[in-house]
Amino acid sequence: MVARWGQLLQQSAIWKGVFCERPPSLDGQTAEACFDEADRCGKPLVCGFYKRFDPAFQFLYRQVHEEHALGQIHRIAAVSSLYPAASPAFLKRAGGIFYNAAVHDVDVISMLLGESVPDAVFALGHAFCSDMASLKEADTVVISMKFPGGVLVSLDVSQHCTDSCDQRLEVRGSQGTLRMENQNSLGITGHGPSLSLCPQTQAGRYQDAYRELFRHFVRTLKGTEPPQVTKEQLLRAIQVVATAEQSWRSRSAVNLPSEVAEASVVKTEAP
Repeated sequence: MVARWGQLLQQSAIWKGVFCERPPSLDGQTAEACFDEADRCGKPLVCGFYKRFDPAFQFLYRQVHEEHALGQIHRIAAVSSLYPAASPAFLKRAGGIFYNAAVHDVDVISMLLGESVPDAVFALGHAFCSDMASLKEADTVVISMKFPGGVLVSLDVSQHCTDSCDQRLEVRGSQGTLRMENQNSLGITGHGPSLSLCPQTQAGRYQDAYRELFRHFVRTLKGTEPPQVTKEQLLRAIQVVATAEQSWRSRSAVNLPSEVAEASVVKTEAP
């Protein structure tokens, strides 16, 4: 795989760099080699961690890190229910719900907590869809993490939404709480089967984030800024989701960093 990336990066001047919607590999060592090859060729490799480009998240990040509006962070809770749901075949190729969906929430939470890695991870999951069960993959997971300093984090990630995606993030600190709620053009929210006020897909919810992500990619091609997602940040996210998947499959908590070497190579590439 690394050789194939190298061929892409070394093509004619028309090819200026690589944009990857997800991590370039499910394996940490291979992903690291891809970044190293990009550096060797002097061309950008941009990983599409789109949630960090969302204007609402960027505002929240500034409040936490620049304004220190919340004081010491105590608790972070995220809900990420996708709509429409990815097909079982696609989800399997993408590495399952941990690598296709949870990895994006892990990335933004790592940013909020100063690029740290959790001390312990515990994940529960279930396949409500029979097709997912047959693939031995979950379609709904809950991931609990404890970070250095005591911050507790919970991620609720699911493939199941009725008619609109559900994307929320709450950060609680010693001096207050900030929440990112679901967004729609009406500014009204409701719950219930007859209250479909403004159905929204995942792509629609994050259209501004995707737009800014592509603008960022263009800027990297022009050489005006480096790729925002670094090799270290990508490897950290892969490390955490690999550990979460290991916890789910083993039905036990996993402590880090003592088990990180084992966790980082849990996933293999889908055929």
